[in-house]
Amino acid sequence: MISRSYAVLLSVICLTRFGNAFAYTQDELNQARDVIAESERGSETVAGYAQLVGFVTDPDVSGITLFGDEAPKNRFDIFKLPVKLMNGTIDAWDFLLRGGFNYATFESENILVGLPSSDNMDTKYTAYSGAAGLVLKRPVSQYWIFASAIDIGMSRFENDSKYRGEVEALAPFVDNLLFNWTTNASLASLIVGMEYQHDFGNLDLASSAHYIHSYIASFGESGDFVGFRAHTDTFHLSADLRHSLGVIAEGFPLDGIVHLGNSTFLGGNRDALGFDSLWSVGYGLEVALQATERDSKSLKLGLNYLKGDNHYHGYEIVFGYRF
Repeated sequence: MISRSYAVLLSVICLTRFGNAFAYTQDELNQARDVIAESERGSETVAGYAQLVGFVTDPDVSGITLFGDEAPKNRFDIFKLPVKLMNGTIDAWDFLLRGGFNYATFESENILVGLPSSDNMDTKYTAYSGAAGLVLKRPVSQYWIFASAIDIGMSRFENDSKYRGEVEALAPFVDNLLFNWTTNASLASLIVGMEYQHDFGNLDLASSAHYIHSYIASFGESGDFVGFRAHTDTFHLSADLRHSLGVIAEGFPLDGIVHLGNSTFLGGNRDALGFDSLWSVGYGLEVALQATERDSKSLKLGLNYLKGDNHYHGYEIVFGYRF
């Protein structure tokens, strides 16, 4: 996610290998930091921060763990707690007021590719966020439903990095600028899409296609961190095929659900996270909370395998509650 920073960092390393930061005057250090800051503004790194915040707060993304196999070794962990605030119907529109709390980390080891681990650094990004939104749905035919939503959210975003060996000489140049900073971010998203629902005897198909446009902007940055402002665009496809597994104790219906989905980032910064497309396939179980009624309130638990481009893979634990 900080690919453009590598060149800057390696250039600084080349300088510091022939000296150290104490050989520079404070004015020279400040000038070097100004050059680095200017290179960061509008870079892929900045887009990556915005993309990460948008990915974490995306309502179509469940709690996931995602690994990158290529150097540097990357890992995403996202945990979500959805909350229903209110739902109802006005004229022909169904509405839902929803909210959610999210916690996510992105970790990368030995980020300076080509250098030994003893002279390298690790970095960790942590995001705490909350969002609330209004969802509107309206049937347009027997099987098709138009869906739209507006979400707004806030996030606390921070970076914690560790320098090792000779790379410790980087700290005066990049600390509190590229690494070891905190900031806040606001997010606003517009979602439009279509949903398709059809029963085929014992099989129920529920599929959807959603487009999400988000604007993310940071504020309250610590130190010399340049902050970020960017638009992100994401397209989601999903299909769930539900089939009856009979009933369990006390007559509660139990269903199995086969899942297939895809999330694709669009736009010029689509690969800012290291991948621009993520597939999910898996299976889950759903139990109705009212005996003999499949379409009542229910609990769902499932597991999806995730596969992205650029050697990313992982898993998604699905835990859902239908209101």
